[in-house]
Amino acid sequence: MIALIKNFYSKYFLSITLVVFFILSVANINKSAFWRDEAFSVNTATKDVFEIITISSQDTQPPLHMLLLHISYLIFGKSGEGVFRIWSVIGAMFTIFYTIRISQKIFKEKTLHYITSLLIAFNPLIYFYSLEARSYSLLTATFTGSFYFTLKYLSKKSTLNTIFLLINLILGLYLHNLFVIGVFVIFVIIIGEKIRIKKFSSSITSIIFLSLIVFLSYIPWLLSLLQQYNTIANQGFWLSFKPESDFYRVLLSVFIGDYYISGLIPIDLLARLMSTIGLIGIIFGFINELKNFKNKFPILIMITLFPMTIFYFLSFKTPFMYIRYLFYLVPLCLILAIYGLQKIRKLLIILVISTIVFTCCTQIISFPSKEDYPSAIKTIDYRPSTDVILHKNALPVFGFRYYSDLPSYIFNSPGEVGFYEGKAGLISSDYWQGNINNYERLWVLNVYQDKDFEDKIVSLGFIKSDEKNFAGDLNLYLYVKQ
Repeated sequence: MIALIKNFYSKYFLSITLVVFFILSVANINKSAFWRDEAFSVNTATKDVFEIITISSQDTQPPLHMLLLHISYLIFGKSGEGVFRIWSVIGAMFTIFYTIRISQKIFKEKTLHYITSLLIAFNPLIYFYSLEARSYSLLTATFTGSFYFTLKYLSKKSTLNTIFLLINLILGLYLHNLFVIGVFVIFVIIIGEKIRIKKFSSSITSIIFLSLIVFLSYIPWLLSLLQQYNTIANQGFWLSFKPESDFYRVLLSVFIGDYYISGLIPIDLLARLMSTIGLIGIIFGFINELKNFKNKFPILIMITLFPMTIFYFLSFKTPFMYIRYLFYLVPLCLILAIYGLQKIRKLLIILVISTIVFTCCTQIISFPSKEDYPSAIKTIDYRPSTDVILHKNALPVFGFRYYSDLPSYIFNSPGEVGFYEGKAGLISSDYWQGNINNYERLWVLNVYQDKDFEDKIVSLGFIKSDEKNFAGDLNLYLYVKQ
């Protein structure tokens, strides 16, 4: 019986992995409300196609993901968070599929294929972003797919491999602006490997053809990309950059996600163990790649640590050194870690077991909630004749409006709202233009506490009557006229 189970798993482990992941993802797909970034994407997706593209061009991302969300909206309406998040689940499943296929091309031993399947399917970031209605999960799928078809393109040139490589590269470019770096890295790998095997001169025509198709397909968005980067460069970004620690922190996040290790409770100790083993794997993988440099192009270094290093140096100008923006490197970083630990089997087994336990405890069994707008909205006793609902800035606006039709306004002026707050999705009537003194009660819904803003409301003749706090640093205040 045990032999039959082993044979069955050996034969169908990829399908089993995908089915298990799908079941675990769908189980939590509606468990948390949209947080502000998701809500911005979903609210934009409810508009017509032309308006979606217009808003996207004025924001900081290409339109493809919101157009996919628009399809969900046309079919299902606002029937639940899951109808929009399902695209991310699909993206994660493609990522898992491609990662296992890459493992099968790199490692000869089947056990390492099984280890890859478990590490990628139970990686906390892969699971977390599979349940967000944003582009990162699909972006990771296209990058992992691009690398998979690059390996196939390099080993056996065929029209089909070339087409699939182009499809993944072009889709990635229209999912996120930072994929430009991914495209650059893919072409560096292709050129580097062709030079190593001394076939560059015979391949230069096909490489130029590939790059030309990718470039021409991206021309419609190229001007928007330059304008968006100019906006980020001139107005500043929401992140800060710590050169001494951010690279290390990103590498840790590959294995434990955004989990913050704060003490010595069991889950903290588990996170320390996982991240330590993972970092050892990446270091050993790096060393092993360099050892074989004369006989083999360091393709795993080039697809992981090379783009990470590019992001690191770019962050001195604009801080992108954050796991969210490097998430699409996670699957291939796991491959690099497995490559480094393949001869230290006990550490790999510990890493697999701890990853499964960690993700089950922090993500699957107890899925983290961000901003709980539905609960906050239920507590608002709105009276149209005497009340007004305000937000200090644009951060909570989109989440509030997805779950409520009550009128609400941004207290800050348009000049005080940053582009990263979703400014592109706002119009003049979204900002407060009335006289607060005409109202008896102010409901103020804010993400994070802001004492300066509270003092400003008090200075207008109101006192705080009630305060409620919800998941995701969402705060609701009731002010009444003195």
